[in-house]
Amino acid sequence: MNLRVDDLRPRLILLRSLAAAITLGSGGSAGVEGPIASLGGGIAAWIGRVRQLAGERVRVMVACGASAAVAAASGAPIAGVFFTQEIVLAGNYDLRNFVRVVVAAGSATVVARAIRGDAPLYDVAPFELVSAGELGAYLALGLLCGLVGALFARLFFATKRRFAASTLPAPWRPALGGALVGLIALLSPGVLGTGEEMIEVLLSIDRTTTAAILLALGTLVVAKAVATSLTIGSG
Repeated sequence: MNLRVDDLRPRLILLRSLAAAITLGSGGSAGVEGPIASLGGGIAAWIGRVRQLAGERVRVMVACGASAAVAAASGAPIAGVFFTQEIVLAGNYDLRNFVRVVVAAGSATVVARAIRGDAPLYDVAPFELVSAGELGAYLALGLLCGLVGALFARLFFATKRRFAASTLPAPWRPALGGALVGLIALLSPGVLGTGEEMIEVLLSIDRTTTAAILLALGTLVVAKAVATSLTIGSG
């Protein structure tokens, strides 16, 4: 996602939000963070223009709006802060700007929880640390996720370049991407949508064999990475 102030015109933001809602609602494999951040940033940019702000002040307003939107949608203000610090402010952790983004994310979370309640996004069973040896497994998991994340980024940008270089007319590229995602979903239905339902299913698993769960998760990881790259990379 590349959130630029020049792209945050009200009409364009509304059309993008509608397109994202249709894509995700029909099973497109992607997350809601990008569209939500664009919507929040667009509202902030409009307010900035009304107040006749310019330059860095508008950029900070956009960062605050995007952070507030992500925090309110996910109920995770810290995630919203760091998400927009990296995306909008390009990792510039100036203390004054950082405080403003934190205040925006915190206040948005308070308002969102007052409206929809304080229930967590996922119903997670209580876990206990049985032995210190488990920490090694968590460390290995973190390293593995970092590797998978890097490989996914390479796959995504390669897919995007391939569609951009295609001779297909622009409106047909997302149609082709959607068709390919549909074919993948015939084999692995868990790739459809934002993945929240699949996370709920995984968290509710009580007892199963290790081999079975590893095979299912491995297949899902590969299929989801490909489906998401096709959904977003095709436009």
